[in-house]
Amino acid sequence: DIVIKAFKEGFPPEYRGRINNLIVFNPLDQDDLEKIVGIKIKDAEDEFEENDVNVRLQISNNVVKWLIDKGYNPSEGARQLDKVITSTIKDPLNMVADKIHGRIVSVDMELGNEKPAFYLVEGELPIAS
Repeated sequence: DIVIKAFKEGFPPEYRGRINNLIVFNPLDQDDLEKIVGIKIKDAEDEFEENDVNVRLQISNNVVKWLIDKGYNPSEGARQLDKVITSTIKDPLNMVADKIHGRIVSVDMELGNEKPAFYLVEGELPIAS
């Protein structure tokens, strides 16, 4: 109600008449953001697979929180999350794609580090034929 009232008071009738719908979004909560990060990480795995790199990512809760902190702005939403995941997760792994193929990569935050660290998990994934 507050947003609609501000819209009506802030814009002249000739401008308001050109708007068909006002959609008011509720802010994302922590659970929503964690789900978005999960979806984006799954998208990254799928993108690797499309490029013939079979890899599974295990992202720690600390990394999820770090990604949200770097990629979420309440006034902008979660648009930056994709860019942060690309620059800090996907790009570094793309550089070593031949070494991670068929592997599980654990991503965690080390104490004192400014960015996530990557670890190969023992064992290999079954390679689809």
